[in-house]
Amino acid sequence: MTPDNFSISNKMFSGKSPDSGMRVQIIGVGGAGANVVDCLSLEMNSYGNISFGVINTDRSALENSPINDTCLIGRNVTRGLGTGGEMELGFKAADQDRENLRNMLANPDIVFIVTGLGGGTGTGAAPVVAEVASSTDALVISYATLPFTFEGGRKKTLADEGLALLRKSSDAVIPLPNDILLQGDDGDSSVLKAFAQGKDWVRTGIEAILSLVHKTGLCNIDYSTLRNAFVERGGKTLFGVGMGSGQNASSNALESLMLCPLLRTPENSLKADNLIVNITGGPSLGMTDVNEIMTFLRGKLGGDNTVFGAVIDENCGDSIEIFILGTTNLNHSRTLPTESQSGTSPTNDIFPASSKKNSKARSKSDRGQEEVLSNTQKEFDFLGNIDEGRGYFDQTDKNLFNGEDLDIPTYLRRGIKISLK
Repeated sequence: MTPDNFSISNKMFSGKSPDSGMRVQIIGVGGAGANVVDCLSLEMNSYGNISFGVINTDRSALENSPINDTCLIGRNVTRGLGTGGEMELGFKAADQDRENLRNMLANPDIVFIVTGLGGGTGTGAAPVVAEVASSTDALVISYATLPFTFEGGRKKTLADEGLALLRKSSDAVIPLPNDILLQGDDGDSSVLKAFAQGKDWVRTGIEAILSLVHKTGLCNIDYSTLRNAFVERGGKTLFGVGMGSGQNASSNALESLMLCPLLRTPENSLKADNLIVNITGGPSLGMTDVNEIMTFLRGKLGGDNTVFGAVIDENCGDSIEIFILGTTNLNHSRTLPTESQSGTSPTNDIFPASSKKNSKARSKSDRGQEEVLSNTQKEFDFLGNIDEGRGYFDQTDKNLFNGEDLDIPTYLRRGIKISLK
Protein backbone atom coordinates (compact mmCIF):
# COMPACT_ATOMS: atom_id res chain seq x y z
CA MET A 1 0.00 0.00 0.00
CA THR A 2 1.23 3.47 -0.82
CA PRO A 3 2.00 5.37 2.41
CA ASP A 4 -0.70 7.85 3.37
CA ASN A 5 1.71 10.76 3.62
CA PHE A 6 3.32 10.21 0.23
CA SER A 7 1.83 11.79 -2.85
CA ILE A 8 2.92 13.03 -6.23
CA SER A 9 1.50 16.29 -7.46
CA ASN A 10 1.31 17.82 -10.90
CA LYS A 11 2.52 21.05 -9.26
CA MET A 12 5.88 19.58 -8.30
CA PHE A 13 8.70 21.26 -10.22
CA SER A 14 6.13 23.19 -12.22
CA GLY A 15 6.59 26.42 -14.10
CA LYS A 16 7.66 27.54 -17.53
CA SER A 17 11.18 26.57 -18.44
CA PRO A 18 13.22 29.47 -19.83
CA ASP A 19 14.89 29.06 -23.20
CA SER A 20 18.53 28.27 -22.39
CA GLY A 21 19.49 27.16 -25.88
CA MET A 22 19.78 23.54 -24.74
CA ARG A 23 18.04 21.19 -27.16
CA VAL A 24 15.79 18.63 -25.47
CA GLN A 25 13.83 15.83 -27.11
CA ILE A 26 11.17 13.65 -25.50
CA ILE A 27 10.62 10.51 -27.56
CA GLY A 28 7.92 7.88 -27.08
CA VAL A 29 8.68 4.40 -28.41
CA GLY A 30 5.93 1.83 -28.93
CA GLY A 31 2.28 2.08 -27.96
CA ALA A 32 2.72 2.72 -24.23
CA GLY A 33 5.54 5.22 -24.67
CA ALA A 34 3.71 7.06 -27.45
CA ASN A 35 0.57 7.40 -25.31
CA VAL A 36 2.55 9.02 -22.50
CA VAL A 37 4.43 11.40 -24.79
CA ASP A 38 1.21 12.34 -26.59
CA CYS A 39 -0.12 13.58 -23.22
CA LEU A 40 3.14 15.29 -22.26
CA SER A 41 3.21 17.21 -25.55
CA LEU A 42 -0.11 18.81 -24.59
CA GLU A 43 0.85 19.49 -20.96
CA MET A 44 4.39 20.79 -21.53
CA ASN A 45 3.90 22.83 -24.69
CA SER A 46 4.95 26.03 -22.88
CA TYR A 47 8.49 24.78 -22.35
CA GLY A 48 11.13 26.33 -24.58
CA ASN A 49 13.43 24.29 -26.81
CA ILE A 50 11.66 20.98 -26.13
CA SER A 51 10.51 18.89 -29.06
CA PHE A 52 8.35 15.77 -28.95
CA GLY A 53 8.41 12.72 -31.17
CA VAL A 54 6.86 9.25 -31.32
CA ILE A 55 8.20 6.08 -32.90
CA ASN A 56 6.05 3.05 -33.63
CA THR A 57 5.50 0.07 -35.91
CA ASP A 58 1.74 0.72 -35.92
CA ARG A 59 0.78 3.17 -38.67
CA SER A 60 -2.75 3.82 -37.39
CA ALA A 61 -1.45 4.76 -33.91
CA LEU A 62 0.93 7.32 -35.41
CA GLU A 63 -1.83 8.81 -37.56
CA ASN A 64 -3.90 9.45 -34.43
CA SER A 65 -1.05 11.11 -32.53
CA PRO A 66 -1.27 14.88 -31.89
CA ILE A 67 2.51 15.07 -32.44
CA ASN A 68 3.77 16.09 -35.86
CA ASP A 69 7.20 14.49 -35.60
CA THR A 70 6.47 10.78 -36.04
CA CYS A 71 8.52 7.89 -37.37
CA LEU A 72 7.07 4.64 -38.71
CA ILE A 73 9.76 1.97 -38.42
CA GLY A 74 9.94 -1.47 -39.97
CA ARG A 75 7.75 -0.99 -43.05
CA ASN A 76 9.36 -4.06 -44.61
CA VAL A 77 9.07 -6.01 -41.36
CA THR A 78 5.58 -5.30 -40.03
CA ARG A 79 3.94 -3.45 -42.99
CA GLY A 80 2.75 -0.84 -40.50
CA LEU A 81 0.61 -3.33 -38.57
CA GLY A 82 2.61 -3.61 -35.34
CA THR A 83 4.75 -6.42 -33.98
CA GLY A 84 2.11 -8.55 -32.26
CA GLY A 85 4.17 -8.49 -29.07
CA GLU A 86 7.28 -9.98 -30.71
CA MET A 87 10.42 -8.34 -29.33
CA GLU A 88 12.58 -9.57 -32.21
CA LEU A 89 10.35 -7.84 -34.76
CA GLY A 90 10.60 -4.62 -32.76
CA PHE A 91 14.38 -4.83 -32.86
CA LYS A 92 14.48 -5.59 -36.60
CA ALA A 93 12.10 -2.74 -37.34
CA ALA A 94 14.29 -0.20 -35.52
CA ASP A 95 17.54 -1.69 -36.78
CA GLN A 96 16.46 -1.39 -40.41
CA ASP A 97 15.45 2.24 -39.94
CA ARG A 98 18.50 3.56 -38.11
CA GLU A 99 18.98 6.26 -40.75
CA ASN A 100 15.45 7.59 -40.20
CA LEU A 101 16.04 7.52 -36.45
CA ARG A 102 19.25 9.52 -36.88
CA ASN A 103 17.35 12.11 -38.90
CA MET A 104 14.73 12.35 -36.17
CA LEU A 105 17.31 12.68 -33.38
CA ALA A 106 19.08 15.72 -34.83
CA ASN A 107 21.88 16.86 -32.49
CA PRO A 108 19.99 17.00 -29.17
CA ASP A 109 21.67 17.76 -25.86
CA ILE A 110 19.30 15.62 -23.77
CA VAL A 111 17.01 12.84 -25.00
CA PHE A 112 14.29 11.46 -22.75
CA ILE A 113 13.02 8.11 -24.02
CA VAL A 114 9.67 6.85 -22.76
CA THR A 115 8.65 3.27 -23.46
CA GLY A 116 6.76 0.28 -22.13
CA LEU A 117 8.59 -3.03 -21.74
CA GLY A 118 7.07 -6.46 -22.14
CA GLY A 119 5.61 -5.98 -25.61
CA GLY A 120 7.21 -6.00 -29.04
CA THR A 121 7.96 -2.48 -30.29
CA GLY A 122 8.94 -0.84 -27.02
CA THR A 123 11.02 -3.77 -25.79
CA GLY A 124 12.82 -4.39 -29.06
CA ALA A 125 13.10 -0.89 -30.52
CA ALA A 126 13.78 1.31 -27.49
CA PRO A 127 17.37 0.02 -26.96
CA VAL A 128 18.12 0.78 -30.62
CA VAL A 129 16.64 4.28 -30.32
CA ALA A 130 18.75 4.87 -27.21
CA GLU A 131 21.85 3.65 -29.02
CA VAL A 132 21.23 6.01 -31.94
CA ALA A 133 20.61 8.90 -29.55
CA SER A 134 23.84 8.10 -27.70
CA SER A 135 25.78 8.24 -30.95
CA THR A 136 24.97 11.97 -31.12
CA ASP A 137 26.75 12.43 -27.76
CA ALA A 138 23.47 13.38 -26.11
CA LEU A 139 22.62 12.60 -22.50
CA VAL A 140 20.09 9.74 -22.78
CA ILE A 141 17.66 9.10 -19.91
CA SER A 142 15.01 6.42 -20.39
CA TYR A 143 11.76 5.84 -18.52
CA ALA A 144 10.41 2.30 -18.89
CA THR A 145 7.12 1.00 -17.54
CA LEU A 146 7.13 -2.68 -16.52
CA PRO A 147 4.23 -5.14 -16.86
CA PHE A 148 1.69 -5.87 -14.17
CA THR A 149 2.31 -9.12 -12.33
CA PHE A 150 -1.00 -10.49 -13.56
CA GLU A 151 0.20 -10.16 -17.18
CA GLY A 152 2.20 -13.35 -16.76
CA GLY A 153 5.74 -14.67 -16.94
CA ARG A 154 6.31 -14.22 -20.67
CA LYS A 155 5.89 -10.45 -20.52
CA LYS A 156 8.06 -10.26 -17.42
CA THR A 157 10.82 -12.20 -19.15
CA LEU A 158 10.66 -9.92 -22.19
CA ALA A 159 10.66 -6.85 -19.95
CA ASP A 160 13.75 -8.09 -18.05
CA GLU A 161 15.59 -8.68 -21.33
CA GLY A 162 14.60 -5.29 -22.70
CA LEU A 163 15.56 -3.54 -19.47
CA ALA A 164 19.04 -5.06 -19.55
CA LEU A 165 19.54 -3.93 -23.16
CA LEU A 166 18.17 -0.46 -22.50
CA ARG A 167 20.59 0.02 -19.59
CA LYS A 168 23.54 -0.67 -21.88
CA SER A 169 22.59 2.10 -24.31
CA SER A 170 21.19 4.73 -21.89
CA ASP A 171 22.99 6.93 -19.38
CA ALA A 172 20.21 6.18 -16.89
CA VAL A 173 17.09 4.03 -16.95
CA ILE A 174 14.21 4.62 -14.53
CA PRO A 175 11.98 1.52 -14.30
CA LEU A 176 8.34 2.25 -13.44
CA PRO A 177 6.58 -0.99 -12.39
CA ASN A 178 2.91 -0.90 -13.29
CA ASP A 179 2.16 -2.71 -10.04
CA ILE A 180 2.72 0.53 -8.13
CA LEU A 181 -0.24 1.96 -10.03
CA LEU A 182 -2.42 -0.48 -8.11
CA GLN A 183 -1.27 0.98 -4.80
CA GLY A 184 -3.61 3.98 -4.75
CA ASP A 185 -4.59 5.51 -1.45
CA ASP A 186 -8.34 4.95 -1.77
CA GLY A 187 -8.34 1.67 -3.68
CA ASP A 188 -11.08 3.00 -5.97
CA SER A 189 -8.96 4.70 -8.62
CA SER A 190 -10.21 4.40 -12.18
CA VAL A 191 -8.06 2.75 -14.83
CA LEU A 192 -7.45 6.11 -16.50
CA LYS A 193 -6.41 7.68 -13.19
CA ALA A 194 -4.05 4.80 -12.45
CA PHE A 195 -2.26 5.02 -15.78
CA ALA A 196 -2.16 8.83 -15.53
CA GLN A 197 -0.06 8.41 -12.39
CA GLY A 198 2.65 6.68 -14.44
CA LYS A 199 2.63 9.64 -16.82
CA ASP A 200 2.95 12.01 -13.86
CA TRP A 201 6.06 10.13 -12.63
CA VAL A 202 7.68 10.62 -16.04
CA ARG A 203 6.76 14.31 -16.19
CA THR A 204 8.03 14.95 -12.67
CA GLY A 205 11.37 13.33 -13.45
CA ILE A 206 11.82 15.26 -16.68
CA GLU A 207 10.89 18.61 -15.16
CA ALA A 208 13.17 18.09 -12.18
CA ILE A 209 16.18 17.30 -14.36
CA LEU A 210 15.52 20.28 -16.61
CA SER A 211 15.11 22.64 -13.66
CA LEU A 212 18.63 21.73 -12.51
CA VAL A 213 20.12 23.58 -15.45
CA HIS A 214 17.29 25.98 -16.34
CA LYS A 215 16.13 27.67 -13.15
CA THR A 216 18.02 30.24 -11.11
CA GLY A 217 18.82 29.19 -7.56
CA LEU A 218 21.19 29.04 -4.63
CA CYS A 219 23.30 26.37 -6.32
CA ASN A 220 23.10 25.92 -10.07
CA ILE A 221 24.80 23.36 -12.26
CA ASP A 222 25.52 23.57 -15.96
CA TYR A 223 24.84 20.97 -18.62
CA SER A 224 28.42 19.68 -18.67
CA THR A 225 28.34 19.00 -14.94
CA LEU A 226 25.05 17.15 -15.32
CA ARG A 227 26.47 15.17 -18.24
CA ASN A 228 29.58 14.16 -16.32
CA ALA A 229 27.51 12.80 -13.44
CA PHE A 230 26.74 9.76 -15.56
CA VAL A 231 30.18 8.21 -15.72
CA GLU A 232 29.25 4.62 -16.48
CA ARG A 233 26.37 2.85 -18.14
CA GLY A 234 24.68 -0.43 -17.39
CA GLY A 235 23.98 -0.08 -13.67
CA LYS A 236 20.72 0.19 -11.81
CA THR A 237 19.16 3.52 -10.95
CA LEU A 238 17.74 5.11 -7.82
CA PHE A 239 14.79 7.42 -8.41
CA GLY A 240 12.44 9.22 -6.07
CA VAL A 241 10.59 12.43 -5.27
CA GLY A 242 9.30 13.92 -2.03
CA MET A 243 7.64 17.11 -0.82
CA GLY A 244 7.15 18.71 2.60
CA SER A 245 5.84 21.99 3.91
CA GLY A 246 5.49 23.99 7.08
CA GLN A 247 7.97 24.77 9.84
CA ASN A 248 9.79 21.43 9.35
CA ALA A 249 9.56 21.44 5.58
CA SER A 250 12.98 19.87 4.95
CA SER A 251 12.38 17.01 7.42
CA ASN A 252 8.90 16.42 6.05
CA ALA A 253 10.22 16.38 2.49
CA LEU A 254 12.88 13.81 3.43
CA GLU A 255 10.26 11.65 5.12
CA SER A 256 8.07 11.84 2.03
CA LEU A 257 11.04 10.97 -0.18
CA MET A 258 11.95 7.90 1.86
CA LEU A 259 8.35 6.69 1.53
CA CYS A 260 8.38 7.09 -2.25
CA PRO A 261 7.28 3.68 -3.63
CA LEU A 262 9.78 3.86 -6.47
CA LEU A 263 12.62 3.62 -3.94
CA ARG A 264 11.32 0.23 -2.82
CA THR A 265 11.09 -1.73 -6.07
CA PRO A 266 13.53 -4.57 -6.85
CA GLU A 267 14.31 -3.02 -10.24
CA ASN A 268 15.85 0.01 -8.54
CA SER A 269 19.03 0.19 -6.49
CA LEU A 270 19.19 0.83 -2.74
CA LYS A 271 22.47 2.75 -3.00
CA ALA A 272 24.07 5.00 -5.59
CA ASP A 273 27.63 5.56 -6.77
CA ASN A 274 26.56 8.72 -8.63
CA LEU A 275 23.79 10.85 -7.15
CA ILE A 276 21.93 13.85 -8.57
CA VAL A 277 19.78 15.85 -6.14
CA ASN A 278 17.52 18.76 -6.99
CA ILE A 279 16.05 20.78 -4.10
CA THR A 280 13.35 23.31 -4.91
CA GLY A 281 11.90 25.72 -2.37
CA GLY A 282 10.44 29.17 -1.90
CA PRO A 283 12.35 32.37 -1.02
CA SER A 284 12.85 31.10 2.54
CA LEU A 285 14.94 28.12 1.39
CA GLY A 286 18.36 28.49 2.99
CA MET A 287 21.70 26.70 3.00
CA THR A 288 20.83 25.23 6.41
CA ASP A 289 17.96 23.34 4.76
CA VAL A 290 20.20 22.28 1.89
CA ASN A 291 22.92 21.05 4.27
CA GLU A 292 20.39 19.04 6.32
CA ILE A 293 18.98 17.38 3.22
CA MET A 294 22.30 16.60 1.56
CA THR A 295 23.87 15.24 4.77
CA PHE A 296 20.93 12.89 5.25
CA LEU A 297 20.90 11.71 1.63
CA ARG A 298 24.64 11.09 1.48
CA GLY A 299 24.46 8.99 4.63
CA LYS A 300 21.37 7.09 3.53
CA LEU A 301 21.94 6.59 -0.18
CA GLY A 302 25.67 6.96 -0.71
CA GLY A 303 26.95 8.81 -3.74
CA ASP A 304 30.72 9.25 -3.97
CA ASN A 305 30.04 11.41 -7.02
CA THR A 306 27.23 13.79 -6.01
CA VAL A 307 25.78 16.66 -8.00
CA PHE A 308 23.11 18.86 -6.45
CA GLY A 309 21.18 21.97 -7.26
CA ALA A 310 19.11 24.23 -5.02
CA VAL A 311 16.45 26.18 -6.90
CA ILE A 312 14.30 29.08 -5.74
CA ASP A 313 10.70 29.00 -6.99
CA GLU A 314 8.33 31.60 -5.53
CA ASN A 315 5.38 29.34 -6.35
CA CYS A 316 6.56 26.86 -3.72
CA GLY A 317 5.76 29.11 -0.76
CA ASP A 318 6.84 27.30 2.41
CA SER A 319 7.18 23.95 0.61
CA ILE A 320 10.37 22.07 -0.24
CA GLU A 321 10.53 19.56 -3.07
CA ILE A 322 13.30 16.98 -3.43
CA PHE A 323 14.16 14.96 -6.51
CA ILE A 324 16.89 12.32 -6.61
CA LEU A 325 18.36 10.32 -9.47
CA GLY A 326 21.22 7.96 -8.74
CA THR A 327 23.13 5.43 -10.80
CA THR A 328 25.31 2.48 -9.86
CA ASN A 329 28.52 1.40 -11.52
CA LEU A 330 29.05 -2.18 -12.62
CA ASN A 331 32.83 -2.29 -12.31
CA HIS A 332 32.54 -4.91 -9.58
CA SER A 333 29.64 -6.93 -10.93
CA ARG A 334 29.82 -10.68 -11.36
CA THR A 335 29.80 -12.19 -14.83
CA LEU A 336 29.56 -15.88 -15.55
CA PRO A 337 32.44 -17.38 -17.56
CA THR A 338 31.70 -18.23 -21.16
CA GLU A 339 32.15 -21.73 -22.49
CA SER A 340 35.25 -20.71 -24.44
CA GLN A 341 36.86 -19.22 -21.34
CA SER A 342 36.29 -22.08 -18.95
CA GLY A 343 35.90 -25.04 -21.27
CA THR A 344 32.54 -25.82 -19.68
CA SER A 345 29.07 -24.43 -20.01
CA PRO A 346 28.18 -21.65 -17.53
CA THR A 347 25.02 -23.57 -16.69
CA ASN A 348 27.07 -26.62 -15.81
CA ASP A 349 29.23 -24.49 -13.52
CA ILE A 350 26.12 -23.68 -11.49
CA PHE A 351 24.43 -27.07 -11.72
CA PRO A 352 27.22 -29.69 -12.04
CA ALA A 353 25.88 -32.85 -13.66
CA SER A 354 27.77 -35.04 -11.22
CA SER A 355 26.54 -33.33 -8.06
CA LYS A 356 23.78 -35.85 -7.37
CA LYS A 357 26.05 -38.80 -8.07
CA ASN A 358 28.72 -37.42 -5.78
CA SER A 359 26.24 -36.90 -3.00
CA LYS A 360 25.11 -40.53 -3.25
CA ALA A 361 28.66 -41.84 -3.49
CA ARG A 362 29.86 -40.42 -0.20
CA SER A 363 31.37 -43.05 2.02
CA LYS A 364 30.04 -43.99 5.44
CA SER A 365 33.22 -42.62 6.99
CA ASP A 366 32.57 -39.23 5.38
CA ARG A 367 29.05 -39.19 6.80
CA GLY A 368 30.40 -40.22 10.18
CA GLN A 369 32.86 -37.33 10.19
CA GLU A 370 30.01 -34.93 9.36
CA GLU A 371 27.99 -36.27 12.29
CA VAL A 372 30.94 -35.67 14.66
CA LEU A 373 31.33 -32.10 13.38
CA SER A 374 27.64 -31.40 13.70
CA ASN A 375 27.72 -32.26 17.40
CA THR A 376 30.09 -29.35 18.03
CA GLN A 377 27.90 -26.81 16.23
CA LYS A 378 24.87 -25.00 17.58
CA GLU A 379 21.62 -24.59 15.74
CA PHE A 380 21.43 -21.43 13.70
CA ASP A 381 18.74 -19.99 11.48
CA PHE A 382 19.67 -18.60 8.07
CA LEU A 383 16.14 -17.55 7.27
CA GLY A 384 16.25 -13.87 6.36
CA ASN A 385 14.21 -11.19 4.67
CA ILE A 386 14.76 -11.31 0.93
CA ASP A 387 13.11 -7.92 0.50
CA GLU A 388 15.95 -6.24 2.39
CA GLY A 389 18.08 -6.45 -0.77
CA ARG A 390 20.28 -8.74 -2.82
CA GLY A 391 23.52 -7.85 -1.07
CA TYR A 392 26.58 -7.79 -3.33
CA PHE A 393 24.39 -8.44 -6.36
CA ASP A 394 22.02 -5.54 -5.72
CA GLN A 395 23.69 -3.47 -8.44
CA THR A 396 23.38 -6.16 -11.12
CA ASP A 397 20.59 -7.58 -13.22
CA LYS A 398 18.84 -10.64 -11.86
CA ASN A 399 20.29 -14.04 -12.83
CA LEU A 400 16.97 -15.81 -13.43
CA PHE A 401 16.46 -19.55 -13.93
CA ASN A 402 12.93 -20.97 -14.02
CA GLY A 403 11.67 -17.78 -12.41
CA GLU A 404 14.13 -17.91 -9.48
CA ASP A 405 16.88 -15.37 -8.78
CA LEU A 406 20.03 -17.50 -8.47
CA ASP A 407 21.94 -14.70 -6.74
CA ILE A 408 19.68 -15.24 -3.72
CA PRO A 409 20.81 -18.35 -1.81
CA THR A 410 18.55 -21.38 -2.08
CA TYR A 411 17.71 -21.44 1.63
CA LEU A 412 16.42 -17.88 1.35
CA ARG A 413 14.49 -18.44 -1.88
CA ARG A 414 12.71 -21.45 -0.40
CA GLY A 415 12.42 -20.28 3.20
CA ILE A 416 14.49 -23.12 4.65
CA LYS A 417 15.57 -23.07 8.28
CA ILE A 418 18.93 -24.78 8.59
CA SER A 419 19.64 -26.72 11.76
CA LEU A 420 23.02 -28.36 12.34
CA LYS A 421 22.61 -30.63 15.32
